[in-house]
Amino acid sequence: MYKYVLVIAMFLGSLVANGQEESTVVGYNGRLKISFPKKTSILDHETIFKISTSVEQIDRVRVLIDDRGLGSARIENGYGELPFIFSGLGKNRALTFACININNDTIARFYGTITTERPKRRGSATTRPIKPNEIKPIKEPQQETPYTPPVTPPNTGNMAYFQLLNQKGQRLNFLTTPLENSQKGLNDNVYLAAVGHPTATEEMSFILDIKEEAIRQARQYKLPASAIIGIAMLESGSGYTRTAVIANNIFGLKIWNGAGAANAWQLKGQPDEDEGRVKILQRLPTKQFIFEEKNRRDNWYQVFGSWNESLDFFVTEVLLFQTGKWPRDYRHVSEKYQANIAAGLSKKDASLQFIYEIAENGYTSKGPSFYLDRIGAIMEKYNLYQYD
Repeated sequence: MYKYVLVIAMFLGSLVANGQEESTVVGYNGRLKISFPKKTSILDHETIFKISTSVEQIDRVRVLIDDRGLGSARIENGYGELPFIFSGLGKNRALTFACININNDTIARFYGTITTERPKRRGSATTRPIKPNEIKPIKEPQQETPYTPPVTPPNTGNMAYFQLLNQKGQRLNFLTTPLENSQKGLNDNVYLAAVGHPTATEEMSFILDIKEEAIRQARQYKLPASAIIGIAMLESGSGYTRTAVIANNIFGLKIWNGAGAANAWQLKGQPDEDEGRVKILQRLPTKQFIFEEKNRRDNWYQVFGSWNESLDFFVTEVLLFQTGKWPRDYRHVSEKYQANIAAGLSKKDASLQFIYEIAENGYTSKGPSFYLDRIGAIMEKYNLYQYD
């Protein structure tokens, strides 16, 4: 009944509770109420969005600021909360509250504003960076509905950047391939994350986006969540590579001979990964190549509806080989991890061994030492072992 109904929020004015100014957004003729501080500080201040409703169709409410997802509050017994620590300043920042039912349909939207400001303190006005453990967990992933990949712009031969708009509304610039820019493009550029991304905040946001699903899968199948998250961060540039943005593929999972497949997307311009079988149309003075893309079989990637769907496939099909959809069987790597834990090896050492083993058995062409060094550094930086 309420599907895709757009409701304009009504502001009832400012409320004063415990000396703190509050804003309230109501909808559904007063059957839904959202309250939050109208002003919040960026240091040592947790903002809590409080939602109460008598609308049974609402399963959760997703909160966005300036069209960037903050997370979702699950509605249980007519009430839900979303705690968050802001990291930026700005007056009258736009808030959106998307009401979502159990079928992942957005059934209504409400709007508000919030001002983020510096706390009034004596002495230095400098601020310290927010530490990872100060960012409150986001209970729901930021991708609630399947994402439709954007259309690749036509080749102009001189594009400075390849531009895409991601799921969070960010306009991203990618370094070009020779197919997109015959003067400055590089074949290896197709694997890089967007220019200037990910930042440390974006890396932390990516962890929060997928960690709940990673933990759930890891506990169910006795696998290292730290390694799963670490592999995803490296392979997807924490959600900022072309394959992560366009195909929701955060593990670099290919479909060989994917031409014509409904769930395949072609990463045009990438280096030959088919042992020299890819036809070269042009050899450029920059020692780069323009390949014939039409008949290639080595640059097709599986398309997923969400990052969590990609994670689920990686665990169930790649690591556990449940239906044989993946061409290589890694069950012995998972079994060795479980044996190492049973033998008393620490979770950290067992997770690092897992990373080495999966690379040694062919998951990456760059070798186990490269994989262990890069992912090990990521896991250490963000203490991903806490999720095991």
